[in-house]
Amino acid sequence: MPQVSMYAEAWNKLKTTKKCTIVADVRFHARIVKAIKKRKNEDTAYKFLCDEAGTVERLEISFGTAEKSKEIYFKLKKTRFGIGDL
Repeated sequence: MPQVSMYAEAWNKLKTTKKCTIVADVRFHARIVKAIKKRKNEDTAYKFLCDEAGTVERLEISFGTAEKSKEIYFKLKKTRFGIGDL
């Protein structure tokens, strides 16, 4: 039986709500960002649905301020592609 990724729940929430916040120690931020990017790139069904809708969803990442330094904010921003994108 394949092992389920610990980041699958975060990616599924990000797909449905288009926003997600993860709180983790600062030393794990790079690993978390890399894992979420990987989940987005490997989700072929999600890519297919975006292609059918004629959109591309960009992943925007920002980090918390000094008071909230442990937070990572993920956002999926929808953009339409067309002649200007060629």
